Amino acid sequence: MAEKNLSPRQKMIGMMYLVLTAMLALNVQREILDAFVVIEEGTHSSLESLQLRNEALYSEFKFANGLDPMKTGPYYEGANRIRQHADAVSVAIDSLKSRVIAETEGLEPAVADTISMGILEKLDRYDDATRILAGSKEDASDGRARSIKEDILRFAEQVNGSLRELGLEALDMPFDFSDHNDDGKMVNWEIHTFYEIPLAACVAILTKMQSDVRTVEYNAVSQLLASVDVDDIPVDTVLARVVPASRYVMLGEQYESEIFLSAYNSTTSPEMIIDGPGELQVSDGVGTMRFKPTQAGEYSYTGSIVIHDKKGNPRSYPFESSYTVVRPMATVSPTAMNVLYVGPDNPLSVSVPGVPDEKLRVSITGGNELRKVGPGEYIAKMRLDSPRNVQVVVKAESDEGLKDMGVMDFRVKKLPQPYVRFGDITNNGTMDHFDLINNSLHAEYEPDFVFPLPLSIVDFKLIIIRGNGDPAERMVQGRKVGSGNEALINSLRPSDRVIFSNIRVKDASGRILPTNDIIVTVKR
Repeated sequence: MAEKNLSPRQKMIGMMYLVLTAMLALNVQREILDAFVVIEEGTHSSLESLQLRNEALYSEFKFANGLDPMKTGPYYEGANRIRQHADAVSVAIDSLKSRVIAETEGLEPAVADTISMGILEKLDRYDDATRILAGSKEDASDGRARSIKEDILRFAEQVNGSLRELGLEALDMPFDFSDHNDDGKMVNWEIHTFYEIPLAACVAILTKMQSDVRTVEYNAVSQLLASVDVDDIPVDTVLARVVPASRYVMLGEQYESEIFLSAYNSTTSPEMIIDGPGELQVSDGVGTMRFKPTQAGEYSYTGSIVIHDKKGNPRSYPFESSYTVVRPMATVSPTAMNVLYVGPDNPLSVSVPGVPDEKLRVSITGGNELRKVGPGEYIAKMRLDSPRNVQVVVKAESDEGLKDMGVMDFRVKKLPQPYVRFGDITNNGTMDHFDLINNSLHAEYEPDFVFPLPLSIVDFKLIIIRGNGDPAERMVQGRKVGSGNEALINSLRPSDRVIFSNIRVKDASGRILPTNDIIVTVKR
């Protein structure tokens, strides 16, 4: 029963997970690790879909309970208990995944909690995962896998207990914690599943366990909801809702909104009344109101929905809504330049039409720093271990709380490789003695790099080659050649060579980088 509601995609992911787990016993190749990444991401996507489906069930249950709490109450309470148990187990598994990733990759927990599995670098490492999950005892009884197993078994008992209390059939659980035969030796589930298993597989297994927990939650709550005779609940008692296509309308454009009952029946024909301008059309239980505003500003309107119950009695449900008409404006964002660099201050401008700056709450993902420096102006500082892709999240304060205003995706890059020139020479060239003594090394970025960031020469090796003789070498600190080397440079003859080698440059992020060598031949 626990698997009957699985989609074909979920069943396929489960089958691939079993095949890859078996292949781990043969050899841990990069292809297998990459496959586990794909499986984990697919399972995580299915997990998010399950959570949305569960939320839809709870919303439907809440609505039904509001209409007839005497009848629905026991089932609704049972559903909420199952929800609490499922949330507790899922949070415990999430915390465990973050810890395994953090300790294996050497990351902060906050970073490990949000990082994508696809950019992890130590997917084949198993030492930390084995220590955390399987523990140090031979039977793995001191590992976290044992406690997670106990949590899931307890969860399964709690779910079926809640169902039995209401006279319902218990679920067949998808969890298998039985012992396994590993090369002729019987080992328990903890050892078989997590002992010397690489990080990629461990995370995929834990995500699969989360998905199983949410599937059990969905099946149990579905059974509870099905036990309530929803047909007895008159849908005309639901709250009326107004959903505008947009709350911001440009002058010359048309305002459009949908007005409907949140649990409406498409076979009903409710009467809808609007107190204000506009044309209202009703089709399949959904009303659509349209009109074209002539002035900018804040506007509101009210109305009601009238529907008849099973006895033919009319019931009226009032509603109200508001919208803002703004003058046309355009924001152009060059998406190809959505790049944040590790090291320098990255300036950002943030604004939302119709929302005052002081009402905006702006943040950045990946554990990075975002600092406000003026009205609508921010500085982003990227961590060395920042994920490759981050988002700037914009929310706005309102009477109902924080509202999502949108996100902007950014790529995170390290600063580009600089190059070094001596005078105008970046590779090979000629100079006389005077220019050799008075010029110095300069580190620069390519001209198409837009940030005016400082670069400094740390040191370099100065190599002098006289004719066909042996080279003379000196280490020089800083960028100047002449410091202490004037006599040596002045003694050079035409065709002698000066080589600047092992040049090291420090960039704004603090990285020390090797750069290009430069060869200068003394002019005749």
